[in-house]
Amino acid sequence: MKKLFLFILGVGCTFQSFSQDPNLYGTWYMFAQVGDLGPFWYINHEDFGGNNPYFILNTDLSYEGAVNCNSYSGQYEEGSGNPNFIPVSFTRTNFDCGTPTQNNNEDFFFGVVSGEYSDEGIVRYWLYTDPNDNEFLELDFAPGFGLVFQREPFLSEGTVPGTWYLRNYYNDMEESLNILEIDPPIDPTLVIMPNYEFTAQAACNTFSGTFIEDTTNGGYYIDNFSKTNNDCSHADHITFEEDYEKVLAESGNLFFTAYDTTTERAFLNTTNTAAGYMNFQNSPVLGVKDHNEITFSLYPNPAGDEIIIAATGILIESISIYSMIGQKMVDFKAESNRVDISSLSPGVYFIEIAASSGKAIQKFIKE
Repeated sequence: MKKLFLFILGVGCTFQSFSQDPNLYGTWYMFAQVGDLGPFWYINHEDFGGNNPYFILNTDLSYEGAVNCNSYSGQYEEGSGNPNFIPVSFTRTNFDCGTPTQNNNEDFFFGVVSGEYSDEGIVRYWLYTDPNDNEFLELDFAPGFGLVFQREPFLSEGTVPGTWYLRNYYNDMEESLNILEIDPPIDPTLVIMPNYEFTAQAACNTFSGTFIEDTTNGGYYIDNFSKTNNDCSHADHITFEEDYEKVLAESGNLFFTAYDTTTERAFLNTTNTAAGYMNFQNSPVLGVKDHNEITFSLYPNPAGDEIIIAATGILIESISIYSMIGQKMVDFKAESNRVDISSLSPGVYFIEIAASSGKAIQKFIKE
């Protein structure tokens, strides 16, 4: 079955209290779910029945909307401290959406919006914009866990040919693997020509062939598949190459779904009915394009107003901090291993250190 996945574009970059920002009111369309599988956690759009779940927030803090096969409504009060809502009431319909996955996705959506998943009994919210001035609203129950909405329905049909950069994949053991977690870092790509000839760069080898449409069974199979035979040497690279080849060339047809978003980002999902699936985007993945052996650690993490960098034997030249959408928030020459993050809003960020030997990046949470 053809699958479609969403890609997270952000966690709150800046926020204002509810009373200060009337832009919170109105209709918001779900863009993604936020999780803790590296920078992005992908969801299967078709598992919402092909619908775009939405959330309408009214000026009296009543709310309503619909997800897949169920609608909902409720009432909030404004909380104190960091921007949050206190749930007062919540109701939903209880139709069976048809599959366990669709029902589970709806349960997650309702658990966030209603405050059920929050240990504190609140719904935290962040309102922010990306560099293209697109507005996003995040509702979460813990830092980095929740729902992201935007003003416009997010899907428009995209095209498959192009250069794609791998972000995340699931192998045939249903293990979720993030590219940023592979050591040493790699930058896998998939280049698909208009005639559907392709070249795929894995960790240390290149795969090539032609995708041929299967007009009988649907999807594509591969013709004239070939690969180089370089020795990868690193265990993570060997495992990745095996998984990548399985998704591309294992028995079982390959299904593509490509789409663009209103934020000018495009995404490609490839699903092999026998071997798992992979998620690509049309721009390089933050943190993987600089291959290096630099390692460092951060503490505390989560952090308050300061984080400390421990990088033994490395002369750090500069430090940069990025939001989850890749926007550079902080950039300065390194004069100390202590970094002041008091100006950052609570959320999930990436810190990049640069030295003469290369760059490295890690995730941290600002409380």
